[in-house]
Amino acid sequence: GIVLPDAIEGIGVELLKEASVKACESVGDGTSTATVLAQSLIHALFRNFSAGANPRALIRGVEMAVDVAVEVLGKSARPIASLIEIAELAQTSCGSSELGNMVAEAFFTVGLEGVVNVEESQRLESTIEITEGIVFERGFLSPVMTTNKEQTMAELKEPYILICDQKFTDHRDLLPFLIIAAEDERSCLIIADGVEGDAMSLIFKNKLEGDMDIVCVTAPLYGEGRRWRMEDMAVQTGGVFVTRELAMNVREISREMLGTAGYVKVTRNQTVITDGGGDPVLAQNRINEIRNLIAKTDYEFDRERYQERLAKFVSGVAKINVGGQTEAERDDLKIRAEKAAKATRTGLADGVVAGGGIALLNTVPAIRSLAGTLEGDEKTAAMVLADVVKTPAQQIIANAGMNGVAIVEILLEEKADRGYDVVNNRYVDMFEAGIVDPLKLSSTALQSAASLAISLLSTGAAVVGRRDTAFGPYRKE
Repeated sequence: GIVLPDAIEGIGVELLKEASVKACESVGDGTSTATVLAQSLIHALFRNFSAGANPRALIRGVEMAVDVAVEVLGKSARPIASLIEIAELAQTSCGSSELGNMVAEAFFTVGLEGVVNVEESQRLESTIEITEGIVFERGFLSPVMTTNKEQTMAELKEPYILICDQKFTDHRDLLPFLIIAAEDERSCLIIADGVEGDAMSLIFKNKLEGDMDIVCVTAPLYGEGRRWRMEDMAVQTGGVFVTRELAMNVREISREMLGTAGYVKVTRNQTVITDGGGDPVLAQNRINEIRNLIAKTDYEFDRERYQERLAKFVSGVAKINVGGQTEAERDDLKIRAEKAAKATRTGLADGVVAGGGIALLNTVPAIRSLAGTLEGDEKTAAMVLADVVKTPAQQIIANAGMNGVAIVEILLEEKADRGYDVVNNRYVDMFEAGIVDPLKLSSTALQSAASLAISLLSTGAAVVGRRDTAFGPYRKE
């Protein structure tokens, strides 16, 4: 981190970091926008404060102006859905067409509620792996169950699936299920709390002497999470979760209680079930039920659990393996890919706005109109914000070696969403050029900057520690 010898300056740095971190955690991007806005707004407000302006009036003016700006941003947002639109957003966020396309492919395939993971790879090139269907991180209980010895995995075509919370030790508990499968000439997948003793011996004997493939895997997760997952898998496969909580006896199993699937692949550490035989109507009802739980819960912890449950129910999993020549390159690409993944998810959920600081620039007329209805220091604060929202676009253009102030003034006379493409050195419609940002990036960056400025403006003193050396740690007095 940035460490300054002056304690008061150090507080300023930490506060700016807090504003940028808030934007990053919310959107995955927008750190530079939040920092530029916060620095510009703080300087402008404190100039007015030093000149005798009422700090409370300045705060009220900023709050009203931010509300108007956020409303304008929301109205200007556009939904995205196509692969090209998603790729444009991802590429803008990470600055790489290759990574952007991978992120776009991942979200286009698994959907907004799917799981997209970014991991480092020891290979030189980056790759993407997409697994659709029911996926959980549990593998076969014994290599004896594999059907493909070379790749050490089991493949089952159109198996019967038994889903229960019992740990099998007595072979007689398994016999009814195996008899049904044998009569129908179907392979078997058993998802249970475990298989041991005589029950496992029966499976080994059948594998060695019979012609029916049987694979056993331990149920995923634990506690309530396991029960949810098992109930959901039963819906997805068209079976019943055989649970002792409802006094259900596995020895009384029937065909109607078994799930089915078109194909199952089980490796040492993962199970993938595709083409589940569940009723689409019942599946949609379960999706609606989980979404309702997400909407109604007041606790963030529960909301995250429900969201994870929904993601596992409706979608697959995409994994982007980021490669590179050196560890430093891989680390950089991984950070950029993670940032793009988070920004893309946000854009898909809330829509996108013109990038390059143009969305914020488009709020200037509305903020000025608000200022016209205010008086005194409230009006001053609103006019300050009208100038501050220009700074991200000005800075981006200036970083490209051009006159940011002059070009932004030209853009203010253009129609909305008209911006400047610094790469190709031309005026463009930002949406048509594919230069877009998530709506939440612009709104969160502005709100974070305003929150920081208001906090500083309303603070009468700062409490800091003393350093024993110029760059040593602070210690309390």
